Amino acid sequence: VRSVSRCTMGKTVFLLAYLLSAVAQNWEVNFHNAATCAQGGCAAVPVPGATCPQEPCDSPDGLNTGTGAFAQRGLQCMQASNFSNPTGKPGIRLLSNVGTCPLNAEALPESLYEDITTYPNMFVRLNGNIPERATRQDLSFPTPWRLRVYGDPGTTTSELSLTMDDLRNNYQVYTRQYTIECAGNGRAGFAHIPGVRPPGGNQWTLGAVHSGQWTGVLLRDVLESVGVQPPPASVYVAYESEDRQCIDPEKEVISRGVPIQKAMDPYTMLAFELNGAPIPTEHGFPLRLIAPGFPGSASGKFLTGIRVRDQVHDGPKMTGTAYTVPKYPTRPGDSVETENLKIIETMPVKSVITHPTRCSVFVEGAPVRVQGKAWSGAGNVMKVEVSWNQGQDWVTAQLTEPANMYAWQKFSYSFVPPTPGYFEIWARATDVAGRTQPMILPNWNSKGYLNNAAMNVAITVTPSTTD
Repeated sequence: VRSVSRCTMGKTVFLLAYLLSAVAQNWEVNFHNAATCAQGGCAAVPVPGATCPQEPCDSPDGLNTGTGAFAQRGLQCMQASNFSNPTGKPGIRLLSNVGTCPLNAEALPESLYEDITTYPNMFVRLNGNIPERATRQDLSFPTPWRLRVYGDPGTTTSELSLTMDDLRNNYQVYTRQYTIECAGNGRAGFAHIPGVRPPGGNQWTLGAVHSGQWTGVLLRDVLESVGVQPPPASVYVAYESEDRQCIDPEKEVISRGVPIQKAMDPYTMLAFELNGAPIPTEHGFPLRLIAPGFPGSASGKFLTGIRVRDQVHDGPKMTGTAYTVPKYPTRPGDSVETENLKIIETMPVKSVITHPTRCSVFVEGAPVRVQGKAWSGAGNVMKVEVSWNQGQDWVTAQLTEPANMYAWQKFSYSFVPPTPGYFEIWARATDVAGRTQPMILPNWNSKGYLNNAAMNVAITVTPSTTD
């Protein structure tokens, strides 16, 4: 351990517990101090540096309850981590409410500046343990890996047991950039509604998203090779994986899936490479389902099986309230019966500001360049607007074309603040479906899913000095 940043004793205990676990798994773990705020404000830090805003530097106090700013409250006292497995992740922070298993960590907003997210800046979302095959990056351990592709009676005409060579050599291989976001990204924003119990689970702020370059084969092509039958015979496609529960390694921890229409979509993929290399350990080696536009939980890791279902899949984390939201608008705090919940499918439109960093200080007359990323579960983003006066006025930012459908897009806008003082920069995206990010917390739900409220960054402009 190089150092531990000064946050709270609780966080220190958590970090020590994580370290002991990591050593037990023979991981080299290093923790790096995040940069801290100087008294009275934060200096601008070049990306991908980690900032550690302290009160009152990045306080959301005074903002309306439920605004996107509340998802940023957890960014105070950031702890950047670096666990070398194999190349380190200096751009992410461990979530303080997560135990040693499962491992969960999110990116710093300023770490998401890359057009294609690299491994060190990719968030990690695990539901259980990491299979030893993935830890070793060894297809042959403990037994030779194969992917079973089969179906419920009447959904397919045959089944297959495929090796990695079968996938690489018997199907057309594609490389595409896909943005993957956890359904709970922004959950921390649900925690500050007066009189309403905060949602449990990982308290993601803004960084449970990445946009990597995935290489693999189309799920559709593999399903067609086993004679998949059209609806109504086939209803859902489920994944099976090697990870197991932390408390009971004999029990399956997660088995979700997608409707047959999404499975047959020409963008849904079985990926075996990420950014030109075998998928890293905690991102799903050796094979991962990629269902772009759907919540990250639909993109199963550590795959061993693909099963065509004659019903909506009922595996672990597909029933009850898991990954569901109310069918109808709900008053915060109200209970919702299970029959009035729906499974999350298409993710909302969203954006993140990567520059300037929170609490940056500029001199009067200097230009401020705003940059960030925007994405949507519906496909392309059509417009990003920026405001520097808390949403009173909006201007359209420059927006790049996506590398392909479901890849995030870069936006940028430059302005010169008209006076010294305090400014809040906001960004909101509009997608191909006409959906625009709200300024306040949308669609309350007890699990804290789908918070796509607009992000803001506070800056200070100081008066220029003359001789």
